[in-house]
Amino acid sequence: MNGNAEERVAGFILSSHSESDIVRSLIEGDKRFSDLQKGLKMSSGRLNYHLLRMKSLGILQRSRSRGYTLSKKGKKMAEKYL
Repeated sequence: MNGNAEERVAGFILSSHSESDIVRSLIEGDKRFSDLQKGLKMSSGRLNYHLLRMKSLGILQRSRSRGYTLSKKGKKMAEKYL
């Protein structure tokens, strides 16, 4: 990822409390939707909206067995900007 693209994604994460909270939660480890919802106290619609946006940016990934996890790109962004 080039510098400008990385900065845009970082700006996206840092400009939204919801996204930065999700990233911080996933830094601790993989989480299922219900665990994120409970821990972050978000409605299912709001959480789903943010997760879909973050997935489209390649920040996180989802697996049936582990739930949501930060992608390699997401981990790099978290280490650098959070």
